[in-house]
Amino acid sequence: MTSYKIEFEPIGRRGECPAGQSLLGCARKLGIGIASVCGGQGTCRSCKVQILDGNTSEPTSSETEWLSADELKAGWRLACQTYPLGDCKLHIPAESLTAPQRLQLEWLEVKTRPEPAVKGYHVKLQPPSLSDLTADTDRLLQALNWQHKLHCHRADIELLRQLSSLLRSWGWECQAAVRGDEMIALSPWPTAQLGLAVDLGTTKIAAYLVDLREGRTLAAKGIMNPQIGYGEDVVSRIQAAINSIEATEKMQTVVVKALNQLIQDLCAQVGTDQKEIVDMVAVGNTAMHHLFLRLP
Repeated sequence: MTSYKIEFEPIGRRGECPAGQSLLGCARKLGIGIASVCGGQGTCRSCKVQILDGNTSEPTSSETEWLSADELKAGWRLACQTYPLGDCKLHIPAESLTAPQRLQLEWLEVKTRPEPAVKGYHVKLQPPSLSDLTADTDRLLQALNWQHKLHCHRADIELLRQLSSLLRSWGWECQAAVRGDEMIALSPWPTAQLGLAVDLGTTKIAAYLVDLREGRTLAAKGIMNPQIGYGEDVVSRIQAAINSIEATEKMQTVVVKALNQLIQDLCAQVGTDQKEIVDMVAVGNTAMHHLFLRLP
């Protein structure tokens, strides 16, 4: 298949664009956040870019409607309507980028007795011996239940894969994170017990890092929802998801990537390790939930 080299300025990103793919589609494929309020339907001008060099398709009726004759003459085009016909170099103005922005957050700190769904317990074990060959998992669960009067009977599969080596490296003393009747994580004793609360909004994403033992908010940060590149409102994003499985996957990917960056930033802000986060809750409207979990 024929492809062309596309250079995006001023961010200095270069990549291949297959023939028949719009500049907006190429930008998305390369992870470049170009705004698209209408979801790439050509009914707005939020994805406006300037062609600096190279041949492209002729302006569409949408472009002649949304861009003036002077703008078109100067090389301004709508990325969703423009298809390269050869190698191209283009400029993306600041207003067309969906780069993360710092947003001011407001919340009310309510004093309450913490009752987290995930709790951490200090556990000390007797190491195995020739007279005690109990399996490591059973040994830990028995000690956990005996020392803290619990009824924990199972462990997460990912934890089972590393449980034995962790117990030995920590000298048979650890902190066990428990949800219901399941042990979900281990950490050295003592370790902070943190939770993450996320508000998945149509416009912005807000994340709060919380101390689960004290019920105190340690840090908070907000960013623009990167899905705005697929439509400014919920209806536009739903339409984009209906029209393209790839768009659905991309909208999930950009949110997960944004959340991972938020987690990294919040932990760095308070000087803690991401592994100390043992629970997370995310809220949002139905569309945000479905796009986040890639549900139909």
